[in-house]
Amino acid sequence: WVLEADIRDCFGSIRHDALVAQVARRVVDGPMLTLIGMWLRAGVLEDGATGSAGAGTPQGSPISPLLANIALHVLDAAWQRGGHRLGVLVRYCDDFVILCPTRERAERARELASMVLASLGLLLHPGKTGIVHLARGGA
Repeated sequence: WVLEADIRDCFGSIRHDALVAQVARRVVDGPMLTLIGMWLRAGVLEDGATGSAGAGTPQGSPISPLLANIALHVLDAAWQRGGHRLGVLVRYCDDFVILCPTRERAERARELASMVLASLGLLLHPGKTGIVHLARGGA
């Protein structure tokens, strides 16, 4: 059984506080952390109005995928701590699969992944996330 998953609007939804906390666990350079925080808080000009949200990374920025991967490391770490008993996680940025021996474990893996992602302000995309049996084909 395979849980095929996609994170809904990953780059636009990551909570800044959770993202900065994850970056701070890996980056010890104070000025760099300050710069990243300023960059995340910088307003975005959209339709003539400047706005700043407490979530998301600027669309198309070359550092956005790096920051998303740093933030999503919490999912990888959850699997190292115990999620691996449910199945094998394979993640590429905001898309991932979890290979499980039973449908029940795949359901539990989806629940665990949802809980971990919620801590970052993220949700699984219901239209792009599902559980399939390898022998019967995927979605």
